[in-house]
Amino acid sequence: MNWNLIVRLSFFGFVMGAVTLWGIPLVVPAFLWLVIYGACIFVIAKRCEKKYFLNGFMLGLLNIGWLTGFHVIFYKTYLTNNPAIELLYSLLPLSESPRLGMILMAPIYGSFSGLLVGFFAFLVAKVTGK
Repeated sequence: MNWNLIVRLSFFGFVMGAVTLWGIPLVVPAFLWLVIYGACIFVIAKRCEKKYFLNGFMLGLLNIGWLTGFHVIFYKTYLTNNPAIELLYSLLPLSESPRLGMILMAPIYGSFSGLLVGFFAFLVAKVTGK
């Protein structure tokens, strides 16, 4: 595994965690994640020698870890600047404790994004002849 690369690429998740605190429209982060993960997939496929899937999977987990960390730590700021999110959090398990719900759901979201990034990193690596 290329931990150095994974940690460096995960700083996109760190930046996204900070950016989402400012109340940008919900469509913008989704678009940014597509661009970020698209770029990361190609970087993983190019720079890693093996274990493309595992590197992508770990990147997805770490990115969601950064994002969730910002949302949990700066919860009041996040909700103040993103009022629509409060409604979404009411649908989470443990809606009476949204921070705990976010922490419990983070591994699920991270696994899902990691599966996608890992699969596409593996696919790109194999298509490009690695």
